[in-house]
Amino acid sequence: MAFDHLSLPFRISGKYNSPYGKGKLSVVNNPSEQTILNQDNREAHGRNLKEKSKGISEKWIADFEKRKAEEMPAIPQSIPLFLQVDPKVFKPDSLKSFGIDIIAEEKDGFLIGASADINLSSLQDKIEKFLTENGKYKNTSAKLWDIVTGNQWRIEHILSRELLEKWEQIDDAEVLIIDIAIACHIAIPEYPARDEANITEEVYNGKVARWEERKRNIEIKRDELSFERQDELESFIFGHNGEIISSYVDSSDSFSCRVELSGKGLKDLVFNYPYLFEVEEYDDLSQNIIDEKEFILQSDFEIQGPEIEDPNVCIIDSGIQEKHLLLKDAIDSNHSFSYVKGEETITSDNVRNGGHGT
Repeated sequence: MAFDHLSLPFRISGKYNSPYGKGKLSVVNNPSEQTILNQDNREAHGRNLKEKSKGISEKWIADFEKRKAEEMPAIPQSIPLFLQVDPKVFKPDSLKSFGIDIIAEEKDGFLIGASADINLSSLQDKIEKFLTENGKYKNTSAKLWDIVTGNQWRIEHILSRELLEKWEQIDDAEVLIIDIAIACHIAIPEYPARDEANITEEVYNGKVARWEERKRNIEIKRDELSFERQDELESFIFGHNGEIISSYVDSSDSFSCRVELSGKGLKDLVFNYPYLFEVEEYDDLSQNIIDEKEFILQSDFEIQGPEIEDPNVCIIDSGIQEKHLLLKDAIDSNHSFSYVKGEETITSDNVRNGGHGT
């Protein structure tokens, strides 16, 4: 997409030149030191992974049978997993070869996954081949650094910071309104690269046509998966006498919605629902602000800016009221910049009656 009216500081064209060599898109031949160490200590690393995966599977199956006996709301037959992989050489979508669907990517190589293979047989098979140095992918499990046991990781990596801080004080009977996100990711292959100098236009166009057809089929499967998981989620929420109070908001690999749920239901959702990857309590601060001074007098809460460890967000819009009461503590004015020629230092929102950008 071109924006000819903007004076962009850099315009770069040409083919990407990977630092890892022609045709290389990842550091396939440059694993981290931990991966090399795991390969050198094959027996210890393989046994550790095998014991952890076996223990996780056995516990999940026992808990699942207990749920049924206690007539608790049904959850999908899929084991939630928290893994750490080599972030330099392990592609998250390759978890599929371990029988694991990718749910979310975290920092430092941590991945949230879910496996419908409740015995984790595909994962165990990969680990066994690593132990016996058998097959083409005999060293793949060296890139799988750890399988985290227990369920503490779920509240630490799924809950928002605010919800995590009050987690221990949530009563089972308390009713909360929360925003949640559910994964429904299916990988789409990369667009065909024209990496052969002598390939004809006709042959390349054929590759593109086949890719487009495959992409359409995957998108259909993704929609079917989304509808299936929405039905499963509704059954779970209604089983806890909860309610979905919004429409579903779809993205390319997930959907989100707003839910009213008891504290007991929330805890069950967070600890046991395999496709969940984000939960945040809904905080309704919407106000009809006509006059800023009047709002200050009426407000009995303190407006706090973001913490130092919070992510930075770049927003491109028609302008902003940087000194607005509700925005000023969150604006990094030193990095505000206008791309309109001749107005590079003017970022004000000058639209009448409250502003468009703000």
